[in-house]
Amino acid sequence: MEFNHIDLLDHRTLEQLERFTLMPIVVFNEKRLLYSNVFYQDAINEEKIDDQFNNLYHDIDHLNPLPRQEIRVKNSFGETFYFDIQIKRVIYEKKPALFAILLDITDRKSYIKKVDEFTKLRELIIEISDSILNITDIDSFYSLVLNTTLKALDKSTLGTILVLDGDHFYTAASVGYSEDVSTFKLPLDQSFIYHETQGKLNRIVKIDDATQLSNYIPVTTVYGEEVFIHSTLSAPIFLQGVFYGLINVDSLHSFAFDDDDVKSIEFISKSIEIAITNRLLYEEKSYLSRFDRITKLYNRHFFDEHCDVVIKRAQRYSESFHLVMIDIDNLKAVNDKYSHLVGDEIIILVSNLLKQSIRESDVFARYGGDEFVGLLFNANCDLLYEKFELLNEELKKSPIEYQGSMVYSSMSYGIASFNEDGSTIYELIRVADERMYKYKSSQKDQNH
Repeated sequence: MEFNHIDLLDHRTLEQLERFTLMPIVVFNEKRLLYSNVFYQDAINEEKIDDQFNNLYHDIDHLNPLPRQEIRVKNSFGETFYFDIQIKRVIYEKKPALFAILLDITDRKSYIKKVDEFTKLRELIIEISDSILNITDIDSFYSLVLNTTLKALDKSTLGTILVLDGDHFYTAASVGYSEDVSTFKLPLDQSFIYHETQGKLNRIVKIDDATQLSNYIPVTTVYGEEVFIHSTLSAPIFLQGVFYGLINVDSLHSFAFDDDDVKSIEFISKSIEIAITNRLLYEEKSYLSRFDRITKLYNRHFFDEHCDVVIKRAQRYSESFHLVMIDIDNLKAVNDKYSHLVGDEIIILVSNLLKQSIRESDVFARYGGDEFVGLLFNANCDLLYEKFELLNEELKKSPIEYQGSMVYSSMSYGIASFNEDGSTIYELIRVADERMYKYKSSQKDQNH
């Protein structure tokens, strides 16, 4: 039936029309709903139609000249429905009115919304993943993660990332809160998630009305206002199966979050777990690329690269520096007699003594199994010999205890000066190495 040709309508005509369609049909004017069939009532989930509340007049776009529109309708319970609507101006019961046939597109809109939200989530997670290598420190990374989460959950007002340290949470990142939150510490057993999961910490917790909680207290925002959090989503973060912390999003309104938000933060938290794990692995890999695992001093690879920079700078600005080679005496014999664990303890002892004695500008590295190398700036060579002699004496007085035995150790060293003993790092290492073995030989002669 061509509704474009309908000009005059009455109740009888509408009853005949209902036989040809199962779609919602309505007639309305500015004041009230004049007619609706049972399918309209079913479509908006109303048990009884209120001809004023359920009138479509204020839902349509009167400035839109097109006979077809997409409208949003709310019922008396606050539920929202979407319709594709065809409108025609008619004369109904001898008075001007609007006639409309509605196509329910609520499910389609919901699907499109979910697809859009999922796409938005994926884009934000990609943003987090792409940032792993671009952000230099973990605190900035946490801040990006939290800001990205708040973008995804637009009902949230404030948020935090809390990391567990022992039996307390500390604030790793926050949005919307005052700076005081940075010193905030929360006992694990006083957290929402601990109480709601009975200490299992194994699921997302949704607080719809925080006013019902015993510790309902105001918080201070970044603007200095005191406000009350009414709704919270708290999602656990696990790294390689171990509980690591929480990501919290908060709202100043009760019942702010729904099941879709829970699913969203679940997706976010799982993605964050992967991103943070990758970030920490990257930091560990980055650290190990520069530092020795046992001593925490620089490793040989980093030292060799750094030396190129030092040599070029010294040549350009006519600077001087000293290179020292250090070797732990008889470490192989200690390893053979007491085990490599004792040998490692001695290596750590020597590295700690070096860390305590060097200045911030100096650079020390573990050069080999029992060897260390250092670059020392703005120092007098004679005073350096005195310093390392004192270090050696300190080492000799600091035995390692192993199964009732006291394991003593000592070191040998040699020093070379840039330009005086060589102008390349290899020449300096050769000279320092020769002097170190000469020192070792002299110590053996003294002991005999």
